[in-house]
Amino acid sequence: MANPADPQHQDSFPPSRTGLDSGASDEGLAAALRASDAPHDSQPVAALLARHWQPVLDYAAIGAPSAKAASLLTAAAFARVLENLRRARTTSAIRPLLLTTARHIAEAWASDTRVTALAELQNPRTGRTAHADMFTLPANRALVARAFLELPGSAQCLLWHSEVEAEDISVPAVLLAMDPRGAALQLEQAREMLRSGILRCHLEIAPQCECRYYNRLLDLSARRGGEPSPGVRAHLAVCRHCRFAADQLDHREGRLSPLLAEGVLGWAAQSYLDSRPARRTARHQPRAATRGPRRGRPRRPPSLLPLALRGRRLSRRGRTALFTGVGAATGLLIAATVVTGLRGDHQGNRGDTAASPGASAAPLPADGAEASSVPAARPSATAAVRPFAPLTTQFRHAESGLCLDLRGRRAEPDADATTAACAHRATQRWVYEEDGRLRSAVEPGLCLNSRESAGVLSLTDCPPADGETAAATGVRYDLTVQGQMVPRWHGGLAVAPGSARAGSDVVVELRDDSAGQRWLTGRAPAATEPDGTPGATPGGGSADPSRPAAAEPPTPPGLPGLPGGRTPGDGMPRSARSDRVWGISDRQDPPPEPPAPALLRGE
Repeated sequence: MANPADPQHQDSFPPSRTGLDSGASDEGLAAALRASDAPHDSQPVAALLARHWQPVLDYAAIGAPSAKAASLLTAAAFARVLENLRRARTTSAIRPLLLTTARHIAEAWASDTRVTALAELQNPRTGRTAHADMFTLPANRALVARAFLELPGSAQCLLWHSEVEAEDISVPAVLLAMDPRGAALQLEQAREMLRSGILRCHLEIAPQCECRYYNRLLDLSARRGGEPSPGVRAHLAVCRHCRFAADQLDHREGRLSPLLAEGVLGWAAQSYLDSRPARRTARHQPRAATRGPRRGRPRRPPSLLPLALRGRRLSRRGRTALFTGVGAATGLLIAATVVTGLRGDHQGNRGDTAASPGASAAPLPADGAEASSVPAARPSATAAVRPFAPLTTQFRHAESGLCLDLRGRRAEPDADATTAACAHRATQRWVYEEDGRLRSAVEPGLCLNSRESAGVLSLTDCPPADGETAAATGVRYDLTVQGQMVPRWHGGLAVAPGSARAGSDVVVELRDDSAGQRWLTGRAPAATEPDGTPGATPGGGSADPSRPAAAEPPTPPGLPGLPGGRTPGDGMPRSARSDRVWGISDRQDPPPEPPAPALLRGE
């Protein structure tokens, strides 16, 4: 149950009752019941009965065997709630509280043979009694039920009367002694609070650790609508908990109303919805009068629309099995090979590769190219060598052309990874260590972690290089020759943006070898967005407008340069560098020419 003193709730719903009669609100009437002269003041009880008796009676009549039994159930619910209101302040809205209490009492009566034996609770003609199943909550509404109960009372009131009762926003505004315009704004906040509560409950009671990594993806997919991504679909097919969560997060096309009703009333929800006077009136109005949005439910402004999670199709061609790193438990050697990809301008030497015998260094496919349709055998444990030095680079999403960045352009703990237009910005520079750790170039003590924020990559403190804890494996990745960034702790996942739009969260999702999971390394062909932050150039240099556009930024601090204008892990002059990816090929090609001695020495 939400704490009424919770500052988060108070900030979300500030008081806006100046000049209004707060004594006429539900909360004011409940406070009057707790006053010292309450036993002699019948007005609060009469006012609450006048407001809420009929809806509770309508609900009771749905499952009760007779009108008399429905009246008894309604009276019992009011007696219990009014007694509780006299003793203590409630954090719930009065109408949902009365309905929930009636459901609990009805379920208890239907399960007690001593109660069902009473003639007053039976149908006078058939002797039928109420069925307990009518008053139970379905399993696929547990999350919305729990999230709704945890909302503050004002949010419950706004949601219930606007969504379930289908009343004008002025009705809950009066019950809360609130200005209608303020109530309309807070109704939007209440909807978002309910969605956040469902996501939180999904995390708290998730039966499997893997479910938490789909939490944010389920939300994005539900907001976008349509088919979820292949990875999400595959997980939903085997996970009942996440499948129910996805259904309860889908609030499009009026689905929020039945979801709320079913989460509070159980199986009688639809009959209760059909009995609401405001809904019956709306059904009998001319069609033209109901096309616009109902009052009290303003359209969400475009700036508040969520980022869409683009669905990705599985490749129709055969998947290429990629060796993406083996954990310490297997005892195999984890390594990576430096290979050169295609230049951003599709020019340059494509044959400059370096690999050990037994490994094939394949160039990164051009943008839009299909993966090889020829299945390849997995390499042996010795089919790769470790890189010679850390690689400092940008990571550019192959499909959208956006670069891996940090939200707010601040490299600090818990900063979420996002996509942004490629620019000469320090937060877009990353250091890929030879042990797989992915560091921020501007804050080398922070690493990008894929096991922390519900599937969204975020910065955390870098663990020791030799660590094998969960935190250590969460910051290590394998970069495959196809351009995938694979978390070393789970080879079945891949790093990808939630959508092709700038500002999208960068998440881990089920690996499907699609183009939407490919990344290019190296500097972007041209910065698509100037960086207006002083001193935010890659490597810590200052933003000088007179500086030639083709000039390469200096090596980031802590990474010494090499002779001949090279940088660690490069193997070629700056002017000859191209888009690169580190990884391990799975093709058994003929052994290439031995690498040059100078390259082996890291020159």
